Amino acid sequence: GGGGRGDDEKGGATSESGSDSSREYLRIDYGAEQSESWGGFVDFGHILVDRNSNEGLHDSTGGTLGYASHLYNCVRATHVRLGYRIVTPQSLVGRAHLRLILLDGSNCEGGGGIGAGDSSNGSDGNDDCAAMPGQSLENWYSFNYLLDEEATSSDSWQELDLPLSSFERPGWTGQVGNNMLDPDAIRGWRMEISIDSQGDLGSTSAGVIDIDRLSCVGSPGDEGAFISSPFRSPPTSANLTAAIMSGMWSERHYQSSLSRNLTFARLFPASGTFVVNYTVEQSESWGGFIDYSHITPGFYDLSGADAISLDYEVLEPASSPNRAHLRLILLDGSDCTGKDGQCDAYPGQALENYYSFHYILDGAVGKRGGIKIPLVGTSDPESPFYRTGWTGVVGNDRLDVDAIRGFRLEINVDSAGSVGSLVSGVVALSNLSAVQQQAAAADDDDDDDDDEEEDESLSLPSSSLELELDLVLVFLLFLDLLPPAAAAEAEAEAPPLISTRYEADSSPCPSINACSSSSSFPPVPAAAMAELTMLPRLATDTSFDAFPPFPPPPDSPF
Repeated sequence: GGGGRGDDEKGGATSESGSDSSREYLRIDYGAEQSESWGGFVDFGHILVDRNSNEGLHDSTGGTLGYASHLYNCVRATHVRLGYRIVTPQSLVGRAHLRLILLDGSNCEGGGGIGAGDSSNGSDGNDDCAAMPGQSLENWYSFNYLLDEEATSSDSWQELDLPLSSFERPGWTGQVGNNMLDPDAIRGWRMEISIDSQGDLGSTSAGVIDIDRLSCVGSPGDEGAFISSPFRSPPTSANLTAAIMSGMWSERHYQSSLSRNLTFARLFPASGTFVVNYTVEQSESWGGFIDYSHITPGFYDLSGADAISLDYEVLEPASSPNRAHLRLILLDGSDCTGKDGQCDAYPGQALENYYSFHYILDGAVGKRGGIKIPLVGTSDPESPFYRTGWTGVVGNDRLDVDAIRGFRLEINVDSAGSVGSLVSGVVALSNLSAVQQQAAAADDDDDDDDDEEEDESLSLPSSSLELELDLVLVFLLFLDLLPPAAAAEAEAEAPPLISTRYEADSSPCPSINACSSSSSFPPVPAAAMAELTMLPRLATDTSFDAFPPFPPPPDSPF
């Protein structure tokens, strides 16, 4: 940052957190001094640290743990949005302006792990990808002349929308890299208040500005949902290795080497589809499980949605009927302090874990459907998302939809067999989305109340007016509730479901590597405005954190 501004200092900036009745914000009390003939500046910012080693962290049976990714993924974004409020206009009219600088780490190979930029560890801070102010990264600038605007009331916030195409790399700082802004590899950002050369050396422009959100924002018609971006990573690989090593995913096979050796998972990035050829051992008297997790270095804000949906296809039914089921677990970081560095640690034990249970794995070969769960969670067993207490922390005992750190997908086997018994099958998952259910869809759900399976696993309708809301990736210091997005109405009819075909033979995908198909899951109908916010909650998380994006499935190998 620029340092503090006291009575004896002519330049600098101080920052403090604040809140009003409706939102949290960061207050910047600045004084930008013309310290050089060309001008001067103060700045503050954040760069994500890579906490995952090349060897990775493992549990007792070889499951991969570790920490969230060190990159903000804004690949589906069209522009960046900054929320701000002028408290005190600058004292020297027209002299200073705000620069938002995105730090692109796509071509940085200098490391960036814990201790980055600390000369005591033997590294040169300028050669480290995580060292501020980002000299080892590509620095992409935007120039925003808003500091002369009139002061506004406490509830009057402005939004600055900056197309990604408007960011420039002037070459003053940072590296050339590939000379292209890579929105899927944003390592961090800086905000700079710069004063020009039109005054005397020592002249200082002072003022106060509040910042409440810095977001990646998608097109109003984009069906993609940020929360599903891990289904599309890595973009050039159909296995989980790169995604796990980067911290995008984690995997576990609870207390079972057999489960680990006999389970295969594969990503089909082009269609955003995740296929699991599972074998789950009942490793305890109560059962057993395998799971795949994603945690973002920031937050997903789902406050504009009222449900989570997930499409599935049963490629091979569970080998033992009525023994295995799917669990979708949301990880709530609203009460994680970050003091022990575990808010972004897999599998999410420092977070509130809210479970949902879906008995879909016994379906016939080729059975497709959609799971839809209301975004309500408590410790009540009847709650759609149930905080069971088996894992995670109590927190405030309420699912905070504006503070989702990620999710887990768990395949669980019950205690109906003997310890050591195995259950196998194959399932494909796609289109994980935050959605807004309409009255018509709610009426249809009510009609199915008598059918337990249909109530928990709703088939995709042949026609719908569903609205999908892209999720928010928190990139700023603070996260406030997003206002409900003005959703675009969907097409009246969803694409038909198409059965999966295999090149190898007619068997139900005996090996994931043998799976191939010319079809894909149909996209969720038209999306609402998407945001990916880049300022985490300073009150609960002392590190700036964030997360990735996910489009509708195009034609793909699956």
